[in-house]
Amino acid sequence: MKAYIAGKVSGLDLDSVRTKFNDAEKRLKDMGFDSFNPAQYCLSLGLTDWNECMKALLPIIQTCDSIYLLPDWNKSKGAKMELKEAIKHKLNVIHE
Repeated sequence: MKAYIAGKVSGLDLDSVRTKFNDAEKRLKDMGFDSFNPAQYCLSLGLTDWNECMKALLPIIQTCDSIYLLPDWNKSKGAKMELKEAIKHKLNVIHE
């Protein structure tokens, strides 16, 4: 099972974003999931523009089984888009 991590990124400092998403990866691993960390993915590609990052991320959601919503997901335009895409592809929704 693979879970896509969704949460607020914009407006936060890079260190807190990394920590938050990396901690989520650890929790998912402890639950028996593989995970997809979108923050790490965009940084690894050098994507800093929100639109470009979302364009790269949305197709990846359909390759996952679940979406893992961090507590601040509802304060994020991107996470709301990711959830909509996950629902469209019938992924399980997991709230942290």
